[in-house]
Amino acid sequence: MILPLEILGLVIAEAWALPLTPFQRLQMATSSLLVSKAFAWEFNRVFCTDIHILTPSHLTHVLRFVLPRFSVAFRSTDSPFSPSEICRSISFLLQVNPHRGNELSHPLWNSILCIMPHLSRSLPNVQRVSVNYHNWWFSDPYLAYLQLPKHVTELDVAFTHSNSFCKERLKKNVSLFADPSFAFPGVKKLTVVGGNRSFVSQLVRACHNAKSVTSDTYKEPVMQMITQETVAPRPKKQFKMNAVLRTT
Repeated sequence: MILPLEILGLVIAEAWALPLTPFQRLQMATSSLLVSKAFAWEFNRVFCTDIHILTPSHLTHVLRFVLPRFSVAFRSTDSPFSPSEICRSISFLLQVNPHRGNELSHPLWNSILCIMPHLSRSLPNVQRVSVNYHNWWFSDPYLAYLQLPKHVTELDVAFTHSNSFCKERLKKNVSLFADPSFAFPGVKKLTVVGGNRSFVSQLVRACHNAKSVTSDTYKEPVMQMITQETVAPRPKKQFKMNAVLRTT
């Protein structure tokens, strides 16, 4: 049974939007191009709408072949869309070996920091940037250097793990940022999945203009909880003075 292209596109889009593991997403990205021309075409349309960058070499491939429409899937007569115009989000996978310890920087960060100043020209309609830390449990100061274009108003940060070791170490870490003074003033919607309380607090303060904040770290509303945690305690001398005033 051959599905209509509209239905096929919806099925692929639903599958691509699932919280896949890095291996599952890589498997889908490679195998989808081998099914048929129609399947490869629909997958490329879905991929160009919500781009997931898996490795530094993958980013190079996307910039050189996919966005300029040089890949095999675009070699057909009915290619009406422009990949650079329909893209609404771009996600970066920062995957590390959990047994190697703290790396100074992920190789993909160099590419991310280089592409961001040119994102307005290459992908002018992107509204959401996502960073997926896989098996991370240590500090990553490079996130503080991320400069989002004005048209990017949503920031998603997710921590995923392939074993319990990384997840437990992440909870025990005091902070994931070396410099807490950074800011993302243009972010209006912030989503954090899997981060510890210190990380979420720092990121919420950095996105001080956000209208919507979602995190699975806090059971209560995130902004309210962080506001309560950041209220400075009153000095003990002030408490003593108030006690004296009440007794007089």
